[in-house]
Amino acid sequence: FWLDKIMKDSTLGITITVGMAYLVFFLCEELPVQFSGILGLVTLGLYMSAFGKVKISARIEHTLHSVIGWTQYVAETLIFLLTGVIVGINIFSSDSSITGTDWWKMIVFFILNNVIRAITVSILYCLL
Repeated sequence: FWLDKIMKDSTLGITITVGMAYLVFFLCEELPVQFSGILGLVTLGLYMSAFGKVKISARIEHTLHSVIGWTQYVAETLIFLLTGVIVGINIFSSDSSITGTDWWKMIVFFILNNVIRAITVSILYCLL
């Protein structure tokens, strides 16, 4: 509704779009609705994909796309960085429970994973 009224203020359009995502997540998780916040966000995304795109002006859409793309990049980078640091600390700590057989299992599973991937791609190549 509010996105219809905004024509040239990209900051307000971004604020409303991001704010709606937070509001939907909060309403689904905290109120007695008892609904998953992630499913609420998926529903909001489907709604915005179907009906919201026509309500966002082209100028706001470009800026919104840039801001959401940058935010996604930063969040993804932080998640992988933190995961790598935590896993690295746990693997190389002195009380690590990873043994030599675990390393061999990892190598074997990596090879099997790539073999299965190659078989799947070769079988389904005709569908490409």
